[in-house]
Amino acid sequence: MSWKIPKKIVARRIGTTGAEEFNVEWEFLSYHSEFFRRLFNSKSKESKDEEHEIKEVTYLNFGLVMSCIYPDNQFPDDRNCATFLELGRRFLMQSALNHVEHHLLHNKEYIIELRLGLADEYNLDKLLDQVVSDMDSLEKVKKLSASKVISSHFQNFFVTLLLHHLFCLE
Repeated sequence: MSWKIPKKIVARRIGTTGAEEFNVEWEFLSYHSEFFRRLFNSKSKESKDEEHEIKEVTYLNFGLVMSCIYPDNQFPDDRNCATFLELGRRFLMQSALNHVEHHLLHNKEYIIELRLGLADEYNLDKLLDQVVSDMDSLEKVKKLSASKVISSHFQNFFVTLLLHHLFCLE
């Protein structure tokens, strides 16, 4: 995977776990990521360096998350949603989280507990609204409240929210 950058634009190298490197246009990356904005614009010596190392991220995974902001977009699928979410949160890239949320909104094959857990953990508000809207019967609420996947604090909050939603339907 390679990124083409016009020669006039100042690029920085990003090293990943392993020997591979990315040349990225630092202003563009800073625009899309608070993490990189802080890295490249801080007063520290490291921000002035032409090379930055990102630990614990493989070349392929870094390329995957970068693909959501570069022209050749790669969209999340069932196999890589976790990577998009993890790296999107780590690098403070809202666009990566938005891509996954869009995928989950249009793919209802995930069990409701998983969708609810991801919505809560990654603050995916549209997904949360959809999951709550899908709770259209008391049986569904009871099944969700009995789920082993949902933690007790999470369970109490959402059962209350879902019951409120059900009573508003009548």
